[in-house]
Amino acid sequence: TSGGAAGASIPVDGDSVYIGDGALGYTVTIPAGVNAAVGHVFIGSGTVTTSSSLTLGAATATLAISGNITINKPAGNAVNALLINAGSVTVAGNVTYAGTTTQNARVARITITTGSLDISGNLVFTTGSAQNNSLDMSGGAGTLILRGLWTATVGSLNSSATSTVKFISTLAQTIPSGVGNFNNIEINNSNASGVTLGGALTATTLKGNIVIGN
Repeated sequence: TSGGAAGASIPVDGDSVYIGDGALGYTVTIPAGVNAAVGHVFIGSGTVTTSSSLTLGAATATLAISGNITINKPAGNAVNALLINAGSVTVAGNVTYAGTTTQNARVARITITTGSLDISGNLVFTTGSAQNNSLDMSGGAGTLILRGLWTATVGSLNSSATSTVKFISTLAQTIPSGVGNFNNIEINNSNASGVTLGGALTATTLKGNIVIGN
């Protein structure tokens, strides 16, 4: 429970997991070869000043979240992070960067290197600063799959030349503007309205290709 004592066993699907919700920050690693499954995940807290993180330790580490994941901006100059790296994470609900602080050094971050993040719900970062809502895909051929909506008014997407963002949905989706640099975009959307540009994609904000599927 939030702010309570740690559980006596490894979490399973349906459990809510709080990492660094008490007085201190914590680091948790899912080891190689482990296929973890939980209900909801909360990383860090808006009242804790130290960093907390959930890390996938290898390409063979996976995490299935049947609910939502919330990454809270810390109360001090620190970083609360979901470090997917080369692993894979699926989220049935929403991924939310939470907290209203606009201080750049109080960061909520997701890092994908060669792994993948598949979100069935929405990706939300609407408050804070461009620097403290961080989606880092600069480390390799990582993939972000979004099946819901990307609600973004402020944030930073840092992409590598081989990273890909996929908009795969039956909903009307929008590619947000002002959130950083896309490289490769793949669109496979069956909604009549398809995918709309929230703003112009220029040579600065789109450095790769757009592929439109069936």
